[in-house]
Amino acid sequence: MGNRVLLGLRGSDYGLFVSKPGGNVLSDGDIDLLLSSENTGGIGQILLFQEIAVSANATTTQNYNNRGGGKTFFYWWSGASTGYSASVTFLTGTALTVKSKFVNSTTNQIEVVNSGGSNATIVALVLNKAAA
Repeated sequence: MGNRVLLGLRGSDYGLFVSKPGGNVLSDGDIDLLLSSENTGGIGQILLFQEIAVSANATTTQNYNNRGGGKTFFYWWSGASTGYSASVTFLTGTALTVKSKFVNSTTNQIEVVNSGGSNATIVALVLNKAAA
């Protein structure tokens, strides 16, 4: 069985690297890894997993690195991440609008607009595009 997970130095790069089942994180090429913090074409690489609180009748933004302007995929659900479950719930009486915006070649932004009368929290998950 090969080495599957490495946190640290791999070749000349420092980062987190995970090989596919049956692979070896020390010898597999970047394209063959399940996750590489150095590879912008990683499979389902998480760019942001963040709780974002927004006050009643307010707007909050959260910037994140888009890894060179590539396409990102964005999911969100309301409520705090207790236990980090991905069950979707919506707060009654709260009107939330959540958008992911392109800012520039290195930065995207999550914008949360709360037009309701209660404070709210969302959990945002942003993934980069899969390798070609």
